[in-house]
Amino acid sequence: MMLEKIHSYELKKQLLQQVDGTGPFTLPITLFEKRWLKSMLDKNEIGLFLTDKTVVKIKSLLSTYPDYDSSVLLEKGKAKPVFREESIEGIHRTLRQGISHKKAFVISYQLKNGERIEGAEGFPYKLEYYVQKQQWYILWVEKNHVNPYLISTPLHNIENVVIQDLEEQDYKQYQGKAKKLIQGQKKCATIVMNTKAFQAHAFEEEKHRIFYAFSCFDKEIVYDKADNFYEIRVYYRETEQYNLLQKIRMLGKKIIVQEPEELRTAMKQSAINALERYSKNS
Repeated sequence: MMLEKIHSYELKKQLLQQVDGTGPFTLPITLFEKRWLKSMLDKNEIGLFLTDKTVVKIKSLLSTYPDYDSSVLLEKGKAKPVFREESIEGIHRTLRQGISHKKAFVISYQLKNGERIEGAEGFPYKLEYYVQKQQWYILWVEKNHVNPYLISTPLHNIENVVIQDLEEQDYKQYQGKAKKLIQGQKKCATIVMNTKAFQAHAFEEEKHRIFYAFSCFDKEIVYDKADNFYEIRVYYRETEQYNLLQKIRMLGKKIIVQEPEELRTAMKQSAINALERYSKNS
């Protein structure tokens, strides 16, 4: 939940403003989450997410909070990653810096069939982590292509990447192309709150819990004041559907998926599979 809150655009902006010393630290996280975050800052993998400057700044903000003993946590159902995170740390940092500084790149990588692509010039748009595959990907657009398309490359398939300067007008052009391609891939899920599942005194708390659950997705919230009715339109790509389904299952009867039909079918099948498993074990 803590990381999902940070993925929310407004909260991310506030956190970065505080790190830069230009804004208040108003990230609404609990004491437990602050202690957990403090413990995570000492992990080797933190370099994949934050710069050294940011880590130092957040540590100073959390210095008054007690340490959290992460040894009491038990992680269940964790699949073994198909690669070592240390092997992509340098590539991840280079790509992250290229994106933040509005640069282009030259990349050499390997396709699924083993074919090697050398010296491809591109525009890095976004780094994504696919939960289902436990892999990092870079979304990028090939430069100087008549009909550009969005390419998704696993970081562990990248052999070399070199950052290049990019003119401001070219940056805006490729940024616009990438956004248009992303939007063209997105689907919309319409989700409504099942207010019958809430106790009256818990409505506000449950409402915010639901909003937080979808905070890592692009979304619109429509509110009908007369009926106190909320409709959430969640925009997602095919690669994000697995994560979206996890959120929907987590919220249970508190929400109802109205569309698309493929999500409703997936939820029905999930319930059938669960019933079959428990029927066999009973």
